Amino acid sequence: MTEANPTPTLPVLRYSTAGQPQEQAVDTWRQLMRLMYSIDPAARNADNQAPGGGIAVYRIGSLLANRTVWHTQHVSRDRRLVDATPDHIAFQLCRSGSYHGDISGRTSSLLPGTVAVANRRRMLTGRLAADTLGLVVPRHLLVGLDADALAVRFDAARNQLLAARVDLLYRSLTFTPPEAAPALEAELVGFLRRLLDPSRAVDVLEGPELDRGLFARAERFVLSRLGDANLGADHIAGALGISRATLYRLFASRGGVRSYVQDQRFRALRDALADPLEARSLARLADVHGIPSGSSLSHGFRRRFGSSPRAWREERSAAALAEQGDILEPVRAWWRGFRPPDR
Repeated sequence: MTEANPTPTLPVLRYSTAGQPQEQAVDTWRQLMRLMYSIDPAARNADNQAPGGGIAVYRIGSLLANRTVWHTQHVSRDRRLVDATPDHIAFQLCRSGSYHGDISGRTSSLLPGTVAVANRRRMLTGRLAADTLGLVVPRHLLVGLDADALAVRFDAARNQLLAARVDLLYRSLTFTPPEAAPALEAELVGFLRRLLDPSRAVDVLEGPELDRGLFARAERFVLSRLGDANLGADHIAGALGISRATLYRLFASRGGVRSYVQDQRFRALRDALADPLEARSLARLADVHGIPSGSSLSHGFRRRFGSSPRAWREERSAAALAEQGDILEPVRAWWRGFRPPDR
């Protein structure tokens, strides 16, 4: 088997309870999560599933980006955990599933597409069964902003911007080299500061600050609709309110609109197959990303990435399992270092 990932990547920790004896899986999951949450079986759990799941955590300088797949379970944070946790703000996108419970004394529900502000200082208790993406930021990097005043949920416009940014971030992390971490950290912190500063609402939501030109708008639109069979020049131009001629000019240096869309579909499929927490079949992932199954799928993937999609997935799954090892002490070490610098 060829080397699964010859290019150095960001530091990453992965863990999954899949395939483990239930008692061992539950115990390790609880130990892993007790840095943040107390974990218990969920009441009224129809499938009688034990607490568990999978997690992949990448370090980007002082930031942590993660994907967590939660089996049905009850999670809680009491005062003891609040006081023991390094001071941070987490921005958590619910991709699927839900959370229903209490956050800081108020009944709250989080549904797919929602970005929640997980403030370390807030207590919670509730039922969680979800696939989430998160970005964890030390509070000292957001100094000057009243993070405690943030509601659990954002307004629709900010939710859309942040959801898109977190999703694109996670998809890119598998192929982000370590030397890119400082610039990526600075870009992410700057993005959040602009997003959270009420005085810059116009810049963030309407102006060029986050737009970065017409192509950036077109790119975000394409990436958010890769599974749409009608994603073509007419659809994109109409959504952006521009002419087809303008759209073609934007994409001329990138091989044209059709070629760009197809390349992005294959890149998104590649990223999903490299994710050890992605359990969907190859056929289902191809369909989700707008790629017909069959010879065109295999040929297109091999031409772009040098191997078949099945071989790509098998190699990366094997590498992820080899890396898993004992995750508890590395996570504790990361958490201990996740504090503001001495001043």
